[in-house]
Amino acid sequence: IVSIHSEDEEILNLRKKFIKKGDVHSHPEWRNSETAMSSTRRVVKIAERYNKKIHVLHVTTKEEVDFLAMHKKNVTFETTPQHLTLYAPDCYDKLGTYAQMNPPLRSKDDIDELYKGLEDGTIDVISSFHQPQDFDSKNCEFEKASFGIISLQTFYSNILELSRNISFDSLIDKFTINPRKILGIEVPEISEGSFSSLTILDEEGSWDYNELTNLSKSSNSPW
Repeated sequence: IVSIHSEDEEILNLRKKFIKKGDVHSHPEWRNSETAMSSTRRVVKIAERYNKKIHVLHVTTKEEVDFLAMHKKNVTFETTPQHLTLYAPDCYDKLGTYAQMNPPLRSKDDIDELYKGLEDGTIDVISSFHQPQDFDSKNCEFEKASFGIISLQTFYSNILELSRNISFDSLIDKFTINPRKILGIEVPEISEGSFSSLTILDEEGSWDYNELTNLSKSSNSPW
């Protein structure tokens, strides 16, 4: 299987004129939905032509969800907690470059379609999309800032947030069993005499995420 970050480099280069100096709000305008859709259409066409499996990483647009729903024979795909909980333009107002990632955080309309894709099973996986960056590379001008956020330690907390609207049981498969199946990794059984590595998930507990509890060497979190 081939995993693909799906953005069209040619369109991205053509759309650099939409980058507004010092204005992080122009990030999703530059990397608009067509930069993602153009690439996604192309890779799906190739996968179907040669009957090969592909996995499209961090899908963010309603157009992609609708399109990929019609091409599931050769394609699996994922989204992320940040693309389900943070939306433009508010995230850029509040977080500045700490909301800057590729593909970008998008509109509430896109989030609504991502939720539908999770609920009906179209979206196969939820991934953390964890990208540590050093302090200076995020605390600078938009044009110079590095892309991405840290999101591993807060992943499960965001899953609980999503479970307010989507069945918790249906969400579990999207970050446990489904990734194994897609990658061809054996799904372990919990049975007498078998080796099991267990993770205990607490649905009722709470904790504070801050600079003292953050376990990463990086601090580029929007939460």
